[in-house]
Parts: sequence; C-alpha cells; structure tokens
Amino acid sequence: MKKPRLIIVEDELIIAHEIQMSLTRLGYEVPSIAMSGEEALEQVREIEPDLVLMDIKLKGSMSGIEAAALIHERHHIPVIYVTANADEATVSRARTTEPYGFIYKPIQYDVLRAVIETALYKHKMELTLIEREAWLNAALTSIGDAVIATNTAGSVTFMNPVAERITEWTLKEAEGRPLEEIVTLISGTGGKPLAGPVAAVIRDGVNRGMSPDTVLVSRSGRRIPIADSAAPIRDALGRMIGVIVVFRDISEHRESEVELLEGSERLASLLDAAPAGYFLLDMEGRIKRVNRVWLDMFDHSREEDVRGKHFLEVMQFEDTEEGETFFREILAGREERRTGEFSRRYADGREGFHSLSISPVRHQGELIGVEGFAADDTDRRSAGQALARCEKQLTRLFDHAPDACWFHDRSGTVIDANSRAAALFGCTVKDLSGKAVTGLLRFSGPDTADACLHPAEADGITGPVETVVIRPDGEEIPVELSTCAVVRDGTEAVYCIARDIRRRKKSEEALIEAQELFSRLIATVPDMIIRTTIEGEIEFVSEYGLDISGYSARDLVGKNMFTFIVPEDRERARDTTVRMFEGRLGPREYRLILKNGASLPFEVNGDLLRDEEGRPFGMVYICRDVSERKQSLAALQASEKKYRDLFENSQEAFLILEDGRFTDCNQATVDMLGLSSKDQVINARPSDLSPVKQSDGRKSKEKAIEMIQIALEKGSHRFEWDHQRPNGDIFPVEVLLTRITKEDGSKIIHTAWRDITEQKKVKQLIERELQEKKVLLREIHHRVKNNLNVIISLLGLQSRRITSREDAVDAFQESCDRIFSMALVHEYLYKSENFSQIDIKPYIESISEQLSRTHPMGRNIRFTSRIDNIYLNVTTAVPCGLILNELITNAYKYAFEGRVQGALDVSFSRDRDTVCVLTVRDDGVGLPESIDIDSVQTLGLRLVKILTGQLSGDLTISRKEGTTFTIRFKADQE
Repeated sequence: MKKPRLIIVEDELIIAHEIQMSLTRLGYEVPSIAMSGEEALEQVREIEPDLVLMDIKLKGSMSGIEAAALIHERHHIPVIYVTANADEATVSRARTTEPYGFIYKPIQYDVLRAVIETALYKHKMELTLIEREAWLNAALTSIGDAVIATNTAGSVTFMNPVAERITEWTLKEAEGRPLEEIVTLISGTGGKPLAGPVAAVIRDGVNRGMSPDTVLVSRSGRRIPIADSAAPIRDALGRMIGVIVVFRDISEHRESEVELLEGSERLASLLDAAPAGYFLLDMEGRIKRVNRVWLDMFDHSREEDVRGKHFLEVMQFEDTEEGETFFREILAGREERRTGEFSRRYADGREGFHSLSISPVRHQGELIGVEGFAADDTDRRSAGQALARCEKQLTRLFDHAPDACWFHDRSGTVIDANSRAAALFGCTVKDLSGKAVTGLLRFSGPDTADACLHPAEADGITGPVETVVIRPDGEEIPVELSTCAVVRDGTEAVYCIARDIRRRKKSEEALIEAQELFSRLIATVPDMIIRTTIEGEIEFVSEYGLDISGYSARDLVGKNMFTFIVPEDRERARDTTVRMFEGRLGPREYRLILKNGASLPFEVNGDLLRDEEGRPFGMVYICRDVSERKQSLAALQASEKKYRDLFENSQEAFLILEDGRFTDCNQATVDMLGLSSKDQVINARPSDLSPVKQSDGRKSKEKAIEMIQIALEKGSHRFEWDHQRPNGDIFPVEVLLTRITKEDGSKIIHTAWRDITEQKKVKQLIERELQEKKVLLREIHHRVKNNLNVIISLLGLQSRRITSREDAVDAFQESCDRIFSMALVHEYLYKSENFSQIDIKPYIESISEQLSRTHPMGRNIRFTSRIDNIYLNVTTAVPCGLILNELITNAYKYAFEGRVQGALDVSFSRDRDTVCVLTVRDDGVGLPESIDIDSVQTLGLRLVKILTGQLSGDLTISRKEGTTFTIRFKADQE
C-alpha cells in the first residue's frame, strides 16, 4: 500500500528533522522540509503531497496561515497546524483557512498520528462526497422529467434542463426566488390558482401530489397539463433540508384520454334506466356522462347543462376539499373502489346528503377516468345529524364550562365529570368517576349536604351554598355549589356545578387587611391629618395631630378649622381653600394655634373628597410641623456664607451651571482658562470655552448637553473634557458635575474642573510602555516555547545514538552544553536594554569559557578569540550559539587526539555591514578527507549543517594546517 506523503513546513530545522525522523518511523513518507511559506507553496506544487504540517510563525514575509490559505485555495490539500503559539487571536485567524487540525508543541507523536490519520480520512471522504455530487448532478441533468429543488424557505436551489424548458426560466434566473414565482399552477377546469405542494411538504414532512387537472403556466403564458409530486429532502440525521419537486408534461396523454372517453359514452347510455344516479368523469374531473336519475338528484334537466363542468362545481359539496380528496385517490390510480357520504347545500338553502361509490375507468390497462353512482340519503341523515349536533353542543358546553361540573347518581357516586372538576379535585376525569361525593366535599351540616347532593325536585336549582373541596393531598378549597335533579340516559341523577371562590375569599381578606393597614398608617404617620366638611367643620383628627396640638377629639370635632389658624393667616387660608375647587392645594405654610396658646408653623397640603359621581362632599388636610426645618434654614444661610468664601478662595476651578450657561465662577477658573475676568465666563456655554470637537471626535456642543443631562438624572457625573484658551492651547480637565436642587424646586449644577494635562501625559507613557511589554512578553513566550521544543528535538536526536553507558554520559554532557548556549541567550537578552537584541561578543566568550571549563582538554588548549561587538536578534543568536557549541566541542573531542596541547581560535565579524562571518580554527590533526559534510552521520556536524541552513548561510571547510570552519550568513534574520 502506498505510504501517505507529508511535507513539513518549519523554520527551526532541528525540530523539523526530528519530526521527519519520527514520522518516517510511524510509516509516513516525508520527502521534503520547507522553511518559509513561499518555499512550501513551491514544494506542494511539485510534490503534490497528501498532507502538510504547517508551523504558524515562519521566517519571511508570508506567515504559515497565509501559506495554508493559498494551499487550500490552489491545491485543496489538507493542512495541520503545528505551533507553540496558541493564543486565541492566532487560533481564530488560523480557523479561517479551514485546517484539518491543530498540534501544539512539544509534540506527542501518538496524538500527531491520530490527527494525521483523521485528517487523511476526512479529506478522502470530502473527495468522495464531491464525486458523488458530480454523479447526482449528471443524473438530474439527464433525467426525462422536470426536477426542481428548494430549501426549507421554499426558494429555488436547483433546476434541470427539462424544468428550464417547461417553465421557460433558467437556473441562473430562478435561483433564490420563491418557487411560486417560477412555477404558476392553475386548475385545468376553472382556471383557479392552485397552491404549490412545497409549503405542504415543509409543514407536514411527507410526500405530496397535485390534483389530476393541474396545469402549469409557463413564463410566456403557455398552459401545460402536468402530473407532479413533491417530497422532502433529508440529511443523514433525518432533518429536513429542502424539497424536491418532479413533474412531467402530459399533454399527449390528455388527448388520448378524450378519444377513449368519447367511446365510453356509448356504453354509459345503457345506465340511463338505472335506479341510482350514474356519472362519468375524465382525468381532470370534468363530467362526461350522467343519467336521468343523477340529473334529477342534482336539480338539472339536461345533460348538456353539466357536461364539461368540473364535478366539484356541479355536485356542490359542503366541504369542497373533502370531495376533491375523495376523488383524488381514484384519479391518482391508488385505489380501485371508494365509498363515502357527503353533504351539499341546495339553491333554496336546504342541506342534502348523498352516498357515493366510485371506481376507476381503464382502457388497455391505462387509467382514463372515474365512474360512479350516487344515492340521496337526505331524509335518513337529517334526523340523525340534528340529534348528533344537539348532543355535541351539550357535550361541548359540559366539557368547556368555566366551572367544575359533574353528574352523580342518587347514591352519590360520580358518573361523569368535566376537566375543570378533575382539576378542582386534584385528579383525572377517569380517577374521579366512581368516587363517592361525600368523600370529596365537606358541608357545614348534614341537612345542607342532603339538600345539595339529593335535591327532591327536578325543575329547580338547589343552592348556591358554600362548601369545601378536599383534595387528595389534604388541601381544602372553598367552593360555591349548586345542584339540580336530572334524568341522564334514562336514569335519575344529580347535576352539580361548583365554582372556585378562592380568589373572592382572598379579595375579601385583602380588603379587610387594607382597611386595617390604612388605620394603622393614619395612626402612625408623623403628620396631622384632618378631615372636614365642605364648610370646614372638623370631622376627624389623627392621633398624631391630637398629640402635637394638645387638643382632644372633643375639643376639635364639630368646630370650624379656620378658628385654629392664627388671625394673620386666616384670610390667606380661606382664599386658598376656595381655589381647591379648581385643583389640588399645596403645599402652603400656615401657623396653627396650639391648646397652650402657642403657635407652630405647618406645611399644609389639601384636597377635595368626592363621591362616586365626582361631587365634592368634604376636604382632607395633611399638616406637617416645619418648625425644625425653619431652624435648619437659618443654619443653612449661615453656612452658605462659609461656602461662598470657600468657593471664591479655592485653588480648584469651581463654576455654577444653570439652564446650560455658567452663572458664576471663581478666580481659579479665570486663571485656568487664561482669561482676564469672570465676565468672560459668565453667561457662556461649556462649548464656548472648548474646541469645536472633543478628542473622541464628538461635537463639544452636543456632548456637553448629554453630560449635563446625565448629571441631572443621576445626581452627579464625572468625565474628561477638553478646554481651549484664547491663544488656541487645548488642555484636558477632569470635570465633576453635581446636581443641586434649590428651594423653589429648580436645579443647578455645581461644576469642578481639575487640570489633568500632566496626568494624561504620564498615563499615555504608561499605556505605551505597557503595550510594548505585552508585545514583548508574547514574543518571549513564543521564543521560550520554541526553544524548549528545540531542546526536546535535540534530546530526541541524541537519544537515538546511545548504545552504551559511556554514550549516555557523553550525550548528557553535550545536551547540557547545548542547553547552556540557548539559556545564555535569554540571560543576555534580559540584561539588554531593548529586550530584542544581544551583543554577540560576551555571548560567544561565555560559551567558549564554559566549554573550556567543562571539557578535559580545555585546560591544555590555548584559546584565542577575535569577536566584534555585533548585535543580533534571538532568532539568529540561538543557532549561532548552537553551531559554536558543536564546533568547539568537536575540536576538543577529535582535533587534538594523541596530543596534550594545541590552539583553538574563534572569530566573529561583519563583512560589508550585512554579512556575518563565524570562523572556528584549530591546529589539530585535521578533518579526515573521508568525511563529507553533506552526508555526515555524526550528530554534531549534522547539526552544524542543519543550523547553517536555518540561517540561510554558506559553510566552507579548510583542511590545511588543522581544520577551519567558516560560516557566512546575513545578519538580523527574522
């Protein structure tokens, strides 16, 4: 079996090679590795793999997401993302390319294999589905019948060529339009419009056909008789996703019908003497032949009067749809014989009943019409229908009565009950039947129970009386019960009606509670409440009023209210009371005389008392002691002066805003705006002291109105605002608007400004630095995860070469050196000022020193270095460090074999400002000629080759006077 071919797109070549080896062991073929999006597109075009493993973040101008989108668009090859960066924004962007899966680093290869196999299977199924759709489209296109498909909204989604020819609409023109607009159906006899079958299929979910006389009107107006059917389209779960309509042109079939029916007329003439009414219909339901009995039955004198007319028009069924359905089954050829009874309405208003028996007429096995017999059943049915209607009405009245109703026999056993009774007694109608009424109800006494449950007379109603229903759960429900004696099915019985009066009982209890609550409210309210007649004679005074005035009820009731008002206020009080007849009084302030002779100021509200017809019959006054408020007002006036001093002398800008204009301000406001006097602020609007637009782009005038309205509604509002000085300088302030209500009820706004120019500068600086840190943190997170994956890949590559304990010890030390070189990058990155680049000189010196210290030969080898101060980003520095680690380690292990001393030189410089040159030179035994760097199997030199390719660099080796490795690459690679 052919192995699936995969392409790996990964700019970390160590990780890519480790993945390649693992996939090869898992049974896949990995013919290529790409380091960039552009390279991946070229390899996909040449190799045509079965699947692509794509890293999201790649070097170069094209990201992995962009490359995957182009692969999906051009080649339709499945892509699986392999990434260490799984933030929500990146994943959301990646989903738009329709990937077949995500694998997060470090890679778990059992998971990777499962995702790959799932993706390959899913892709295979998609290709199979596309192929099947092509086959289905070809079949529908070549079929001889017209086929139209719609969605569940009834809009056209497909038409085959036959449907386009018959309807004279093309698929391009019809797609998305309602089917009724494309396919117009009418009755072949009366020409009446017919409803299409799609709506019925969508509603009922079953196949539907049209009447046999259906005619389609084409786009040009051509009328074509058709036979059609509609069926639901369902998905794999059985859910309806659309409707398919199939129809065919039956014009030639109809012409042959006419010829055959004319021949059958000669045979039908023999039936004229039959005792029943005979009729013959064609396939469209038109009358072709009737006998004399049929004409008399349906009030016609001549056969010519009905011939050619539709049977529904002549037979005058009471239910036209029922009559049409009765004949449709025969006309459709689905039944051989049908019988039924139908009602009709005569011209004089009488209702008639007919029994019908019909069967199909065939010629040479082909259905050409329907024949049948009709009999008049009017007399027999009239009496039965009248009785049935009466019983039906009584049953409906009983079942749908708003009260609980039941019948019980003379022994008190329930015979029948409606649903209301079952709900009242807390059971079903079935459970209620057969139960004893005495166990369901509780009466006040035995006499009352006997009179209600066993009434003596059948011509009157006993009750209503109140009783209690006892439910199975013990709940007791008060009801009002009425009964009467009746005869039911020839047996003496009792008819009972029980009305649930819980709501009425609750209303009565609520009324009593409301009256008690009102009395308690009057007794506890801290105001004097007085009720008088129209003339002012006192009728009632609340207890609080008696306590505060010192009077008793006897002292006040019957006296005129105005005698208790100080003389100076009486005339004003009388005038105000007279005006009460024009509207509600209040509030007004008067002084009332106490029993001890002193007077107190009261705030008085008054209103008229009116009867049900709206005529005044008295007055009510609510009087509130305002003596303490008067004292508070004096204290307020004293504090107001203090506030004014604070307002004027404050270093903060304070203003008073009234009706949208500033009515006052302090000197700090004038100084903040750079003005010369308060007059330049008074009567100005907020927008007059501001630029035309605020920093958010809104017009100052409109925004000021909105901010003021919010403060008026909420009480206070804090926000930022831009003001402008006469010299054009715009500066930000923090504004606090506070609503203040004056004594007359009008509202003003106290305004405070605080210049936040310096605060905004600091905030912007902090936000900019915070954003930079977020970007940096995200980048460092990605780098760390990527480096950890490189470490895992290095360990994986190293582990495959261990065959002994000594190999394991050496591998452990080499892995430590490699990890040290990678970790050292982050240490110097942390020490760097810009967190994005490191100085390569101390970095290389630290790696060299570490290797000299840890390797046994390091003490005996003279080490020299010539390293320029060159700054590289992390993406470039890490591969450089790993290359240097491998070359120095190899030199210590192999270059000085059989010697105790030697020299090792490392240089790093920049050539022409763009190309970096890394050189590692030793004076050892030299690299054997048998070692080819392109096919070397040792891990160290293989890593050097891989990492040089990752840097897009060139590697040259000189074997003269030892070994010299020279690597040239462009700096600052991303």
